[in-house]
Amino acid sequence: MAFTRVISPFFQKLAKHLALLACLLILQRASGRAEIGQLWIFGLALIASLLYLGGRALRLRSTDGAQPARGAG
Repeated sequence: MAFTRVISPFFQKLAKHLALLACLLILQRASGRAEIGQLWIFGLALIASLLYLGGRALRLRSTDGAQPARGAG
């Protein structure tokens, strides 16, 4: 139970940072400054979404479907 309380927010935060990185890579590619392929950007966005879903599922499993109070924990 304590494991999921630590890992779930970590996965969600990491996913948000990876999504932001993917957005920045899209902007750099559009401006011509980055030499990164579309497949890499798509893969990064896919990994971010899977991490976020995994963290969310862990959080919901640890609370048995009940939403914890904001700021609690």
